[in-house]
Amino acid sequence: MSIIGVLLLPAIWFYLHYVVKIGERFLPSPESVYQAIFNLDPNIFSHAFDTLIRFVVGSFLGIVAGILIGFILHRSQIVRRLLLPTIQALRATPPIAAVPFFLLWFGFSDIGRYILIVFGIGISLAITTYQILESPPEKFRVLFKSFSLNPRAQIMSFSLPYVLQEILPTIRFSLATAIGLVLVSEFLGSQTGLGYLIQVSRSTFSLQVVVLANILLGFILVVVDWGAIRLWDKLLFWKKQD
Repeated sequence: MSIIGVLLLPAIWFYLHYVVKIGERFLPSPESVYQAIFNLDPNIFSHAFDTLIRFVVGSFLGIVAGILIGFILHRSQIVRRLLLPTIQALRATPPIAAVPFFLLWFGFSDIGRYILIVFGIGISLAITTYQILESPPEKFRVLFKSFSLNPRAQIMSFSLPYVLQEILPTIRFSLATAIGLVLVSEFLGSQTGLGYLIQVSRSTFSLQVVVLANILLGFILVVVDWGAIRLWDKLLFWKKQD
């Protein structure tokens, strides 16, 4: 069934092009998409590599920053009162809406793209981390109360492992947000990357390149998402002992 699921979308593509006879103008043929791999200069894989680096580095920095900010909000009442309302307000703002500001502040440099990704996913992860730490299950509350322990002081033995155990779904959602931010940043001021390639191909009506770039984007996101799941399985070694 999994193999059928993987082949389902290509099968629909073949059916629409060869049976329904949708023209190249609206749906490029598989042959033209395949030929686009060799017709681009520089090679499309060099563009995919640049996008991958921006995606992975920006996501890693955003995840670390978000979890760190969440811990600070949890541990410091002063910081929480000062920053939590602002962070909540920023979380309600779509990250893409901040793109013009980052272009004005950082121009077309990669630094601005990385900061945009960190901002876009770090805010959400910070709130999620804070909420996880503020609302532990009742069994943990009873445990700490029984042994007269302060859960805020148990960072390495409780807080960090507990956050890592609970935050993976938010991280996976954040990865999808991050790759969208990478694309938007490449649309608006890059000379490399799949986003830049899509933007140029759209203006020249090279739909076969747009389709190829989207296939590579999907592949990148699936691979990175799979890698995140495998990494979390390694980090959460204690769950295997349950």
